[in-house]
Amino acid sequence: MHRGKLDYDEAIRELGLDPSTATAVDEIIRSTGRRLTSPFFLVEQPVEHRGRLRGHFLLSGVDRIPQEEIHLETTPVRVGRSLHERTLTSIKPHDRLFVLPEVRDEKQRQPLLVCANHNGTTVPVGRIPDYLVPPFHNLIEKTGDAKVFAHHVNSPGTVSHLRVLMLLDTPAPPCNPFEGL
Repeated sequence: MHRGKLDYDEAIRELGLDPSTATAVDEIIRSTGRRLTSPFFLVEQPVEHRGRLRGHFLLSGVDRIPQEEIHLETTPVRVGRSLHERTLTSIKPHDRLFVLPEVRDEKQRQPLLVCANHNGTTVPVGRIPDYLVPPFHNLIEKTGDAKVFAHHVNSPGTVSHLRVLMLLDTPAPPCNPFEGL
């Protein structure tokens, strides 16, 4: 549970923990793995090795893409459930996917979509998780691209936040924008 939530202190106390010292790991252990709110992921920080920046992450918003109006460049598009699912099931390990900014009128950095090419059409399949958006923007600013690949796509019955495991594998910039996550 995010510390900024209004009911954080109360929820943490219900687990028998002190809100001023409890960590996310304490919360997971005490709650036997059930999260009080959003899913919690333990993922490696992308690291530089032999000139490559590599790391895994899970796609976010996979379930919401077919329900929302997506803004690619200046054109709003809707991705129907059928096209979205066909695209997801067509993705194979090592397929290159593409990171594109989602155009919004917000002052903050724009969300980043992960898109696949399905029969010549660019189809959004998910988003870069919020906690990775700033370093991804930084990486794109420094290198012009963020090369991402499908590592594993789970079957349609899988919970959406575990549906697509991605691999960032791109030339490393002079300093790792993911350091310190």
